Amino acid sequence: MTSRFRFSAGRAAQGRAPHADRRIGFSFAHASRQDTALPDDGALPRRDTVLFVCTGNVCRSAYGHHVFETLLRDRWGPGLGGLQVASAGTGINQALQPPDQVLALAAARCPEAVAALTAHRPTALDEAAVARSVVVLAATDRHLDVVLEELPSAVQRCFTMLEFGRLCGRVLEAGLDAGCGVEELVRRCAGLRERRGGRAEDLADPFRRSYVEYEQMAEQLQPALESMAEAVARAVSA
Repeated sequence: MTSRFRFSAGRAAQGRAPHADRRIGFSFAHASRQDTALPDDGALPRRDTVLFVCTGNVCRSAYGHHVFETLLRDRWGPGLGGLQVASAGTGINQALQPPDQVLALAAARCPEAVAALTAHRPTALDEAAVARSVVVLAATDRHLDVVLEELPSAVQRCFTMLEFGRLCGRVLEAGLDAGCGVEELVRRCAGLRERRGGRAEDLADPFRRSYVEYEQMAEQLQPALESMAEAVARAVSA
């Protein structure tokens, strides 16, 4: 079956992102402010994947994927509570891999993730990946707009990485029942979402920029990943 994600069939295969001037018909910031939840996606496979998304799937989403998976394994064990962790990009180049700066930052903050990052190769985002996801964690609102233009009913399980990390911290502070399930954690985070004045919690792309910008990415993302791992591990605990 051909994916309905228009960017994954042609432009992503050529290593190009969607047109920068493309008009997005769906606004994540607008949809997430709605008072009522949108209808569910309908009959889908079991949702068991935490999916990280950025553009090239070699910096932000790759780092998030493998560091989060490592942190969750440290808290839960090899089985990850039945969860899968994955990542994908909206405009990948399969000739690329995580740059040395990303590997160095992981080595300093989460050494156990370095081997997986070294072996990582980018994957193109497709509809099936979103359908399997219990939560979609994107680098920016722009990435979520691209996802939700195709599957707008997934809005209640879509967040930016920094936003979800912050909201997981709030849920933990308020109290989260062990074993409540990741879907319940996501539901509670969606209920706490604040989108006043279109404020975004975006993670800037450091690719082919200075090492300082890679460091800023890691400094922003690391605490969010630790908060997510703590909340998800509690949600899947027996």
